[in-house]
Amino acid sequence: MRQLRSLAKASVFGSLAALVTGVPLFYFLGEAGIVPSIIISAFAALCVSVYYVRKIGYDRVKLSTSEVAREGRSMLTMGFSLMLVSFLAVVFDYIIIAYIRQQGGLDIIGIYTAGSTIITSYFGIVINAMTTDYYPRISAINHDDAKLKEAVNQQSEVGLILVFPLAILFLFLTRIVIKILYTDEFEAAVDYTDFAMLGTIVMICSNSMGMILLAKQSSKIFLISVIGQRVLVLFAFLVLYRLWGLAGLGIAYFIHGIIHLIVVSCIMGKFYNICFSKKVLLNLTLILVICTAAILVRRMDNISSYFWGAIILLSAMAYTYMYMKKSMNINPVSAIRQRIRKRK
Repeated sequence: MRQLRSLAKASVFGSLAALVTGVPLFYFLGEAGIVPSIIISAFAALCVSVYYVRKIGYDRVKLSTSEVAREGRSMLTMGFSLMLVSFLAVVFDYIIIAYIRQQGGLDIIGIYTAGSTIITSYFGIVINAMTTDYYPRISAINHDDAKLKEAVNQQSEVGLILVFPLAILFLFLTRIVIKILYTDEFEAAVDYTDFAMLGTIVMICSNSMGMILLAKQSSKIFLISVIGQRVLVLFAFLVLYRLWGLAGLGIAYFIHGIIHLIVVSCIMGKFYNICFSKKVLLNLTLILVICTAAILVRRMDNISSYFWGAIILLSAMAYTYMYMKKSMNINPVSAIRQRIRKRK
């Protein structure tokens, strides 16, 4: 737990260090300060990370070259697979952006990028925080399929319940956030973010399941499955953008989440007998249905939409509170009070 807190502090203070050192360079030097600000920001974040790493006590172990080769072989293979997948993801993204530029121009690319950034930043905080704790846990039990099944269902369940009210709030505040961060011209990004948000909810479950392949270091299965998914998703992005523009890109992102969920579920069920519980699938379905209803209510664009939107948001918050209290034996209010008392 102490290491996780140090990791969280290193991430926060590293970002602050990058902000403090990078922004002044860009402010005073303009475009000429972009490259130096990137370099200095990265170095500042590195210094913060090194500081927290040195605070952790650990024993140095000397290994021979043969021991490194033997013990690190599976790690190297998995690392190569991850590197290849990351490279292909960048290539596919460039293909999509090039196609959008050809069909719609630079303005559409800017709006699409803005929507994608908002989705990633908004939900990435919760997802990354959960992943930091999740991956070490499943790596420690990667040979026990029964415990892995329990872990993936717990992770998915907690993720869905936490994101539920945040997703509803996001749907009703997207336009305001876009106007604050960008301009009114980027308001069209809502057509993308509405459907992309649904895809993000699905990926909470699919990523939890997919990370088991990483924990088990099943590099071959991981590589083949991801490449196959990417090809299908690329086709979906190109076709749906041609049909429905920015909304089509959002729908393609949602389809990406569905395809990923189906593929990893089939793989884990066939090879390791690991599957989602009925409770997780019911929560996923419920949240997707209510979020879709929230999208329809917000698009009514009249006074009654605010009333119904408030009811949906309060219902989502109440459901999350009651679910955590009854099903997870967690009282959020009591937990927050205890944390405040400890800090005092």
